[in-house]
Amino acid sequence: MRFPNLRRLLLLPGFLLLFAPLKGQFLLQGRLRDSLSRQPLAFAPFIVKGSTRGGMTDESGRFGITVQQLPATLVFTLLGYKPREVSWNDTAARTIGMEQKAQQLGEVVVSAQKVQTLREKDAWFFVDFRFYDEFLLGLAGRRAGAAMSLLLMDTEGNTIASLEAPASSESLYLDCLGAIHVLTKDSSYQVYYDYTRLHLIYPAARETFLRIMEPCKGRIEDHYYFGRYAYRGLRIDYTTVNWYRKGDFVPLRSIADSFKVKGFQTNYDLGYFLAKRRQRPFPDPRYAVSRDFLAAHLDSFRLTEPLPEADQRWLSPVKAPLHLVAKEIVIFNFVDSLIERFEKNGQPLGAVPFTLARNKHLQHEFLVDAPGGKIYALEERRGLSALLHVDPVTGNVLQRFEVPGRTFITHPQVRDGVLYFLHRDPMGDAPRKISRMYLCG
Repeated sequence: MRFPNLRRLLLLPGFLLLFAPLKGQFLLQGRLRDSLSRQPLAFAPFIVKGSTRGGMTDESGRFGITVQQLPATLVFTLLGYKPREVSWNDTAARTIGMEQKAQQLGEVVVSAQKVQTLREKDAWFFVDFRFYDEFLLGLAGRRAGAAMSLLLMDTEGNTIASLEAPASSESLYLDCLGAIHVLTKDSSYQVYYDYTRLHLIYPAARETFLRIMEPCKGRIEDHYYFGRYAYRGLRIDYTTVNWYRKGDFVPLRSIADSFKVKGFQTNYDLGYFLAKRRQRPFPDPRYAVSRDFLAAHLDSFRLTEPLPEADQRWLSPVKAPLHLVAKEIVIFNFVDSLIERFEKNGQPLGAVPFTLARNKHLQHEFLVDAPGGKIYALEERRGLSALLHVDPVTGNVLQRFEVPGRTFITHPQVRDGVLYFLHRDPMGDAPRKISRMYLCG
């Protein structure tokens, strides 16, 4: 079978924006390049400004889209580059250059590890936030229990656009293609900014959306990566597929906790289910089958057996998060205490000891500063947090950044050498705000 789940994923309404054919009268086409190196920029998204129509450059940086009328403006965005707006008054092909963002943290007149609060003086409290291209998108309200709004802001906290959020909005979800969705109790809505105003498009049932989306971990150019738990979460199977070449799913890495698997199989062996069948006065009808059938389908019975709460806690899912760093795949394997690296096509690049895995204060998810190609581990001790800059090639911690004066931070994210997070004073009535800290040094 050829990647049926990926087809379902990309045919969700939220993805039609990038992949649906567009009808119109005027064809705008050309090629996108790095303005200095002149190298083509592949798989860069673009939109028709003021509309919900857009596309993506191909492997050679070429693009084409039809519009209903001229003049028209295309907006190109790509991580690590400044957004580029280009206006068309005719259908002549263009070569478009994009300029890389300058890394100027060394010139910022802000002390490293000094925390600043955005929008400190206003009444908004934030439930969640994510990066939308070079902007911050916040889900916020004026008071607890009130209607929520979406605030699109620059990195100083100034509002660029706003929109009332759906009723019962709970959080923001960043999918594997970089699109952001508002999740309510029962629905999801894709947030879309057309560089004029915000839109909510393609509503979907929350349960269906998450069931399809959560296995997708991200993409590097033409490769997509998926992770699916198996055997009651005691194993995770990572796979990759090249969508544009219509390939099959290729196994990337399977990681299992053999100690817990063995313990689970020992505790729920054939004798356990035979005892269930012999139970009196009310034997369990699910096991009213022959001994040979039980033995032949033992794993099936194990995987459907209701477990007591103590066993559910003990049989927690394996911890082996996958992240994409500088066009490489990095797996932080807590099971085998390894950091494993792969090329985008799944070829192994090497593995080194993951000594941080023994740190009981380490969180199991990592923060990737995609433009800078850096990855950070998050440590929390008695509510105080620190970021550890980890080198995935050596496994060494290169730098440590304490977060001063803030306890129990949430939603940490790193972009362009700056840590952003949500925080509120646990001893006061101040609303929860977005804070930032420059990771200088």
